[in-house]
Amino acid sequence: MLRRILYATALVCLFAYPALAQQRGEMRGTVVDEAGARVPGATVTATGESTGVERMVISGGQGEFAFPGLEPGLYRVSAELVGFSIQVVEGLQVGVGASVEVPFTLRLATVQETVTVTGAAPIVEVTSNTVGTNISNTDIDSLPAQGRQQFSLMQLVPGLTPVLRPGTFEGTQFAANGRDIGSNLFLIDGVYNNDDRMGSHAGTQSRITLDSMAEFQVLVHQYGAEYGGSSGVVVNAVTKSGTNNFHGRGFGYWQRDEWNAANHFLKINNLEKSPSEQNSIGANIGGPIIRNKAFFFVNVEKNNISEGVFLDFADGNAGPLAVPYQTNFDINNFSYFIRGDVQAHSSTNISYRLNANPNETIFEGIGDGQTEQAALWELSKGLGDSLMSLQATTVIGNNLLNEVKVSRVNEPLQRGDRQMFDSGFSKFVGLNGREQFDFGARQNHPDYTTGTNGGWGGALMKTYLFSDDVTYTTSQHTVKAGFGFSDNGGPIVAADNAFGAYTFTTNDPFDPADRSTYPELFTISLGQFDTLSDDTRYNFYVADKWQPTDKLTLNIGVRYDKQDLVDTNNAFSPRLGFAYDLLGDGRTLIRGGFGKFYELQLVRVKAELNEGLLIPVALPEFEIEDPSHPCMNPVLGVDANGVPGLAEMSGACKAAMADVRDRVNARDGTFVNNQPQLDGPRKMGYLYGFSGGVRHQVGDNVAVSVDYSGSRAHDQTGFIDINEPINGVRPGVDGFDPTGSLIPAVARGARFRRVLQLQTRDDLNQDYNGLEVAVEKRMADRWSGRLAYTYSRARDVNGGTGGPSGATVSMRRYRDDYNPRDDYGIADFNNQQSLALGGNVNVFEGLSIGAIFRYYTGPPVNERTGLDSDGDGDGRGGNGVERPVAGVDDLGFPIVSPLAADGRAIRNGMDTTNKAILDLRLQYVQRLVGSNDIGFFLEIYNALDRVNFGQLEGNRRSSAFNTHQNADFARTVQLGVRYTF
Repeated sequence: MLRRILYATALVCLFAYPALAQQRGEMRGTVVDEAGARVPGATVTATGESTGVERMVISGGQGEFAFPGLEPGLYRVSAELVGFSIQVVEGLQVGVGASVEVPFTLRLATVQETVTVTGAAPIVEVTSNTVGTNISNTDIDSLPAQGRQQFSLMQLVPGLTPVLRPGTFEGTQFAANGRDIGSNLFLIDGVYNNDDRMGSHAGTQSRITLDSMAEFQVLVHQYGAEYGGSSGVVVNAVTKSGTNNFHGRGFGYWQRDEWNAANHFLKINNLEKSPSEQNSIGANIGGPIIRNKAFFFVNVEKNNISEGVFLDFADGNAGPLAVPYQTNFDINNFSYFIRGDVQAHSSTNISYRLNANPNETIFEGIGDGQTEQAALWELSKGLGDSLMSLQATTVIGNNLLNEVKVSRVNEPLQRGDRQMFDSGFSKFVGLNGREQFDFGARQNHPDYTTGTNGGWGGALMKTYLFSDDVTYTTSQHTVKAGFGFSDNGGPIVAADNAFGAYTFTTNDPFDPADRSTYPELFTISLGQFDTLSDDTRYNFYVADKWQPTDKLTLNIGVRYDKQDLVDTNNAFSPRLGFAYDLLGDGRTLIRGGFGKFYELQLVRVKAELNEGLLIPVALPEFEIEDPSHPCMNPVLGVDANGVPGLAEMSGACKAAMADVRDRVNARDGTFVNNQPQLDGPRKMGYLYGFSGGVRHQVGDNVAVSVDYSGSRAHDQTGFIDINEPINGVRPGVDGFDPTGSLIPAVARGARFRRVLQLQTRDDLNQDYNGLEVAVEKRMADRWSGRLAYTYSRARDVNGGTGGPSGATVSMRRYRDDYNPRDDYGIADFNNQQSLALGGNVNVFEGLSIGAIFRYYTGPPVNERTGLDSDGDGDGRGGNGVERPVAGVDDLGFPIVSPLAADGRAIRNGMDTTNKAILDLRLQYVQRLVGSNDIGFFLEIYNALDRVNFGQLEGNRRSSAFNTHQNADFARTVQLGVRYTF
C-alpha cells in the first residue's frame, strides 16, 4: 500500500524546488558480453561501502542500467547473471551532482567466479555541459581556509569574482555571470538556504561549518532546468552522514595576536597592536543506530573572534571627535548540526537535518564607515539562524525514483545601538521605556561618523518549502520533472534612523557659535517601524538528459517560475546544452550551452515599498533642510568620552518631531509622505547565458578545461525618481502623474520631493564576457593541485550609493533618472583578472603541505563629487552619486578618471590596487591504534605579509580622496589540533 501511495504521488504531483536531487549523484552504464553484445536481465547492485545500504536494478533490453539519486560517497558495484562470472568494481567515487559511467563486460564461466577491479571516477565527465567544480572532503581537510569559512575554497573555481572578507561573520562572497553577490543560490543537501531578507549579500542563511560538510559542488554556468530562481552561481553543499562504524573527531584552532604581524597602518603610525584572538573548538561523532539501516551524525562548534581594528582619519580637523585609534570587534557564535538517515524500506530512505547558528557580534565592520571611537555602536544578536529539513527518497520499480522534501529556514535577528542591549550585551532591551528622541542622533561628516547608531532593526524571517521531484531512466534518457512551493517572509523592523541623523558638509565638530559648522540636513524615521514582507513562490520543470549516440549527450529542459511579489506570468526558462565525447574514449569533451535564467526578486522589495507608503505607516527618511527649523538648530552635546562637538536635538526639535509622529501614526490622510516609494511596472529579471569550451584529460590524473562564457541580463529593476528636477525645478504631481493613477486626490496637494518608483526598464540591461581556464590534478604521486584563471568584464547600470537598499541588484539608484543608461559601465564587483593556485603535497607519511595563492586585479572605484550637484536629493553628506565634470568640478585638482564625450568622468574610472595572497597549511597526522590518529596544524594566512590595501576613496570631498585608508589582515598564524577516531 505504501508503495502504491508513493507511486501515485510521484505521477500526480511531480514536485521540485530550485534544486533538488542534484545534491546527489548518479551511476549508469551497460552490461555486455565478451563479444560486445548487450546483456539484458543482469542484476546490478550498488552498495555504499561505508553504510552497507544497497540499491539493485535489472539491466534493460539494451543492457542498460541506472542508479539516480545516490548519496555521494564510495560504492561497490557488481553485475551478475547465471552462466557468467560476477564482475565487481570497488572504490567507485560518486560525487555531488556527478554522473559516473560504469561499463560491465561479463565473460562466460564454467564455475562460479568473481572478478574484482578497483574503480576510479572519470576525471572528465563526458555527459555534462555544466561548467563548475566539485570541492571534495580531501580539499576541505588539506587546504588552508581563512577564518574556517564554509565556502572559502570557492576561490579555486574559475568564473567567480571574489569579495573576500577573511575572518568576518558574513563569510566569503562571490559574484558570477556578471551578476553581483545577491544573485547566487545556496543549498544544503538540495534544500534552499538563501537569506530571504538580504539575499546572498548576507551569504547563506544558515551557515554550515567545514566539519559538517562532506563536499560541495559549485555550478557556475549552464546548470540544468532543475535549478532556478537565481542567475548567479549555484552552490550545492552536501553534509556528512553516519556510517556502519563509529567515527568522530575533536578539534581546536587558535589564533593569537602575538603570533601575527602588525597592520600596515599601525606600523606607519608607530602604534602597538591591540590584543586580538580567535578560538574555534568543536567535536563530532557519527555511527550506526542499526547497522546497514539507520545512522546518525552530530557536529557542535563554538567560535569566538576578537579582532583588532585600527582606524585613521585623513583630516586633522576631525579632532577632537575623530582621532586615530585601535579597538576590537567581537564575534561569538555556536553551530549545531544533526543528521539522521534511515533505510525505512528496501526502496525508501528517510533523512532529517537540523543546522542552527546562535550568534552575537559586537562592533563588527566598525572600519567600514570610518566610525570614531566613542560611537562604537553596532551590535547584533541572532537567536539562531536555522535550517530543518525532512527528506524521503523512494525507488519505484527499475526506472523510477521519487524524492520529497519539507523544510524550514529561519532567521531571528536583533541589532542596534549598544544602548538598546543590557550591560553584558546578553539581551536586547529595545527602547526600554525611553523616548526615541532621547538616545542621541547620529552625526555624519565627510570623513567620519560619530554619535549613536541612529536606531535599531531586526527580522523574524521564515521560509517554508515543500517539494518533490521524479527521475525516470531509460537506455538513452534520464527524464526529470517537478513542481515546488514555498512561503517566504515575516516581519522586518526598519528603525535604522529612529534616533535621527545630522549631516554636515565639513569635518569640523559642531559649534553653536560658528554657523559654518551647522548641519545641512536632518533626517529621522518616524511612525511604525515593523512591516510584514511575505511572498509565495511556485515552479515546475521538465528536463531530459538524452544520449542519442555513444558520443553525444543533449541536456534539454524548460522551467517555469512564478512569485506573488512580482507580476510575471510568462517566466519560462528554456535550457539546451550539449556534451560531445570527441574521440569516444572519455578523454576529450566538447561542451556548450544556452539558457534563460530568471531571478526571483528579494522579499525585501515588499518591505521597501511598505516603508515608503504615500500615506505612511512609517517615514524612513523625514528630511529637514530649512535653516529656520528648530531641528536644524541643534544644541551642543558631548560624545561618550566627554568630548564636545556633537549636535543634539533641542527640546523644540523633539516636540516638532513628536507632532509629526502623531500625525503619521494617525493614518487619517492628513499627513502625506512627500518622498514616497511607489510600486510600478515591474517584471522578474532574467539573463541569457551561453558558453562553449573543451575539457581534456592529460595523462591519468590531470584535466584541463578552457571555456568562454557570456550573459546578457534583461528586465532589470531599479528605483527611478519620477519627480527628478528639470533645470533645477521638479515637475510636481501634475508633471509626473497627470492622470492621477499614482497619487490620489487626497494627497495631490503635497509638495513632493523625490518620488521613487520601482521600474523594470530596458536601459538597465547588463552584460558579461569571460574566459575561464581550469587545471585539476587529483592526488597521485603524493600531490594534487588546482589552477583557476578568469579574464572577464562585467558591465551594469548603477549610479552608486544614495538609494534605498542600494546594494541589492533590484533596488539601485541612478545619477540621472531621465537617462539611467548614463550610469552604464564596469560593474562595482568586476575583477578583470583572477588567478588562484592551490595544492597539497604529501612530503612523507603523515606530513603534508597545502597552499593557496591568489592574485586579483581588484574592483574599480567610482569617482564622485560627494555633492548633490543637481539638487535631486540623492546622496547628501558625501554620498552623492554625481561624477565630476571637466571645467566644473576639477578647479581644485584634476579629475582622475577618464572622461566621456560630455566631459564627465566615466563610471568606475579609478583603478585600485591589486591583491596577492599566499596562504599555507602544514599538517602532521600521527597514526595511533586502529583508525585513531592525532593531527597538528599550522596555518599561515597572507604568509608573505604583503600589504593588500582596500579600495581607494572615490569621494572628492574627502580628505582621503584617491588614497587608501585600510588594508586586509597582515600575516596571521593559526595553530590547530585534531583527534580522530
